[in-house]
Amino acid sequence: MAYNNIAAVVSQESAADNDNPTVLRSKLYITPSGNASFVRSEAASPRKRVYRMGRKRWSPGKVVGLCNLRLYSIGALIQGRHGGPCDTDDGEMYYSAAVRMQVMRWAAMTDDGRNPRDLNSQAWAQEHCPKLAADRPRAWFEDQERRILEELGAKHATVPAADDIARDLNIRHAEVVQFKLRSVGAVDRDARQREVEKRRADVKRKAQERRKNGDVMPRNESMAQTKPWLALNPPISRATYYRKVEKGELPKDPNMRRLRPKKRA
Repeated sequence: MAYNNIAAVVSQESAADNDNPTVLRSKLYITPSGNASFVRSEAASPRKRVYRMGRKRWSPGKVVGLCNLRLYSIGALIQGRHGGPCDTDDGEMYYSAAVRMQVMRWAAMTDDGRNPRDLNSQAWAQEHCPKLAADRPRAWFEDQERRILEELGAKHATVPAADDIARDLNIRHAEVVQFKLRSVGAVDRDARQREVEKRRADVKRKAQERRKNGDVMPRNESMAQTKPWLALNPPISRATYYRKVEKGELPKDPNMRRLRPKKRA
């Protein structure tokens, strides 16, 4: 092959590699006569899928953790709504959401270099949706798994958002709180509302922890609000009260955090 055709060879080989998820590394050599040749070296590792939720890119390991949380939440939702396994026609609704998480977890574990067990969504259905498992043959479950795996694609996979799970299962905010669901949304709370409520809950929780550790006290219990110097007979000023406490002439108020440092002579 002539030297002036090297660019065409490079583009041809690169295009072939891009179409094949499992590629062989190629090295370009120029012979003394000016000819170009590709020599295939050892096989490269298969290219991993790119997992995305919206514009955010997720690592396979993080996708595995997310799928585990959502599978737990779907099981908790079934337990909370039905008081046990679902023996109604709603079983297919729960299964459709769960099998997607199972297949995505299996694919992410494979891309992460782990050795996952074989897919068996029928076993999940037997545990959580026994009516569905009894009504459908095993081939039906295998078809669902195969269809979802094909939808993931060899290069790109879309991770369902929390609101997608909420819409599929009609999850309400009261159920999220009552059943302690995680990594799912709510049809009556959008993402912005949930973020605001989460921040408020975090602020309240941290304030309770600080109060429990004695780092802070409620505002209505502070000395600025109780004003113990005015409860004396006769009332005295705030400055006089602190001076007398510092000298030991008055007992220290339990809400007094610390005395002012003594002035150096």
